[in-house]
Amino acid sequence: MSRPAFKPVKRQDPELPKAAIARLIDQAGGAKNVCIAIGRSLSQTYAYADQAVSDEMTFAQVVALTAPTATAGAEYLSLRAGGVFVPIAPSDSDDLGAHTAESIKQSGEACAEIVQAMADGVIEEHERPNAIRELDEAIRALVQLRSAIVRRPSES
Repeated sequence: MSRPAFKPVKRQDPELPKAAIARLIDQAGGAKNVCIAIGRSLSQTYAYADQAVSDEMTFAQVVALTAPTATAGAEYLSLRAGGVFVPIAPSDSDDLGAHTAESIKQSGEACAEIVQAMADGVIEEHERPNAIRELDEAIRALVQLRSAIVRRPSES
């Protein structure tokens, strides 16, 4: 029988900053990798995620750990600010037509998913992940369109 991975820190309320730091440490490759990245000891790194310890990770350390695969800090801050964080894959294309078409397609698919889920008047728990995934894809497509417009040189 396999045993679950050792978690030296107790389960936490996901709304708390220490929980976001714990997720960031996991996403950044675990405590040992984080120690090296931020130049702190293993015990200090664990303390950053421990509710019972007052030590806090600095903003600069969170920034150093944040990457496309380690987004817990950005997600937490976005929620605190009343928004949502959706990572965007970089696009080499500035083709506004292609970006517009993709954003329309993704928005249509997201709306269709929501309409289907709402057919009975409520979005059921098992329908929610698909609706959110479709909405996130639509948001990504719109942000890529926005980025292409920002990068586009003006004609003046």
